[in-house]
Amino acid sequence: MIKKRTKKKKGSTASESHFGVILEDIDSKLDLVVDGHAALDVKFTKKFEEVNEKLGEHTWILKEHTKILGEHTEKIDNLTEMVAKNTEDIEIVREDIEIMKTDLHIIKNDLKEKVSRDEFRALEKRLTLVERKLAYKA
Repeated sequence: MIKKRTKKKKGSTASESHFGVILEDIDSKLDLVVDGHAALDVKFTKKFEEVNEKLGEHTWILKEHTKILGEHTEKIDNLTEMVAKNTEDIEIVREDIEIMKTDLHIIKNDLKEKVSRDEFRALEKRLTLVERKLAYKA
């Protein structure tokens, strides 16, 4: 800052001279305050620019994360649909298995009522023997 020099007038009184000294002292201190303010302004401007730059980086990162989250949400939605379809398919298969169990139970009971081939052959032989005996007696 440019310092102002006051010219002393001849014939000024001591109080005027003292007042002039006080004014110069206040003026120099005010210059220091103004210089400090300017330095702080530069520092604040620099910090503000740094914060804005970081904010821009973080904004970009947040946008990227938002995009990734959107993709993941879409994948989760697709998986949810697949799970729902698989659940329906499993229910259909479960119903089909129940029907098959019932059919198998019926077939088992039917087989229990029927004779096997070996039993059938044995019965044929016995019948043939009985028929021969009856034919022989008759």
